[in-house]
Amino acid sequence: MASNLVFHARTKHIELDYHYVREKVALGSHHVCFIPSIDQPADLLTKPLHKSRHLLFSGKLVRPEQPSLRGDVSETKSSPKLQPYDSPPLNT
Repeated sequence: MASNLVFHARTKHIELDYHYVREKVALGSHHVCFIPSIDQPADLLTKPLHKSRHLLFSGKLVRPEQPSLRGDVSETKSSPKLQPYDSPPLNT
């Protein structure tokens, strides 16, 4: 639908999200490609899946850890052992 600019009566319900994508495809900043129904990651959220498919799709949805520009906080011999705020103190 994004690359075919012909409108039909059946597509009247489609709103701004479609027109946004269609505009981006027309400008060349986005490319729309076919994904077979067996490879749709949205199935993870809408259908019961076998374990192998569930693991495959959940791996695609989880983003890898992003690098941080804040530096590294590492434990040294002089740094105290801190506990989480909500945990009770240890009895030593």
